[in-house]
Amino acid sequence: MNTAIRSLVCARIRSAIAAADAVKHLQHSGLKGLMREILVRELLAPILPPTSGIGHGEIVDSYEAHSTQQDVVIYDKSIVPSVLLDATNGIFPIESAIYAIEVKSKIDAGQLKTVHDSAKQLSGLLHDGRVIRPKMLGESHENAGGGIEHVIPCLFAFSSDLSGTGLTELQRYEGILGQTSPALRAICVVGKGYWFFQNGTWHSILATDEQDEVIEFLGHIHAAYERVAKSRVVPRFSHYIGNK
Repeated sequence: MNTAIRSLVCARIRSAIAAADAVKHLQHSGLKGLMREILVRELLAPILPPTSGIGHGEIVDSYEAHSTQQDVVIYDKSIVPSVLLDATNGIFPIESAIYAIEVKSKIDAGQLKTVHDSAKQLSGLLHDGRVIRPKMLGESHENAGGGIEHVIPCLFAFSSDLSGTGLTELQRYEGILGQTSPALRAICVVGKGYWFFQNGTWHSILATDEQDEVIEFLGHIHAAYERVAKSRVVPRFSHYIGNK
């Protein structure tokens, strides 16, 4: 650990939390966009490599399938072009999408179910290459078999409505899942904890006064980015724009 770097990251996290707290009571259609901007500007952009892009929109494949609207899409510009409508909003080929993050000011049970359903739909998109099957959600992150790793769907929330129940956000999510497999691969709730699904098992990071739950979430994004990008097969862009 480097104390100076950790202190700077912690300062950014505190700034993001304060900004989110300042606007959380606003009843405005742009509130969701503000939360997304806070996450991107204060936390994600500084840790990602130069080849990365951060946008908002739908993830698509070359077989006409598409996701729901994604709050934050972290993608690799070097794999296949994305079609941007402005600086950040656009359509992102599945081959270039590394992370899909839903951002909530205050997560509740209904929103958690909606985020799960969105992640489940996202898991059905297919990578081009047509001879290599993408990793399915829940398989090992380590890419030991040389297969394509799928986009990683996550939830990031600045707060939760859980209080006094003794439940964690993971336990609430497991209640939604029942006997089905998790579609979300990571859940981070400020002040509550960080839970990530790896090698078929959920792992937990407890919240601390220094926001270790957020630090670990950011660290995992940075660590996974290059690995996932390297697992991808570069598709022919003509498969997205051609008639055949």
